[in-house]
Amino acid sequence: MCSRIHFTAATACTALHIAPADLTGTVPESVGRMDNLTELNLEFNFLRGSLENVLCREANKMQALWMRGNDFTGPLNLTACVQLRLVDLQVSRRCCHVLGSDSSWRL
Repeated sequence: MCSRIHFTAATACTALHIAPADLTGTVPESVGRMDNLTELNLEFNFLRGSLENVLCREANKMQALWMRGNDFTGPLNLTACVQLRLVDLQVSRRCCHVLGSDSSWRL
C-alpha cells in the first residue's frame, strides 16, 4: 500500500489509502495514470472539483473506490472501470451523475 507519497512516483502502487488526511485541492490527473492501482481511498478530506479526467481511465485495474466526505462536482464516468466491485461516492450534494453504475454499488 502507498500512502502520503508524490503521485507521479506511484505507478507501481496497487492501493492508495489517504483518509482522512486533511488533503485540500483537487485530485491530480496523475492518479488516473497509476495503472496498477486497484484501491483508492480518499475519504473525508477537503478535496473538490471534477473527477472526470482522473478516475477509471483505459486499461485500469480499479476494484474499490472510496471518495465520501469531499466536495466533488460534475459527472463521473466509470464505464472503463470494468473490474470495479466496491464504490462509495457519497461525496456531496453537487456530485455526481455516475455513468456505468452497477446495482451493487453504494452511491
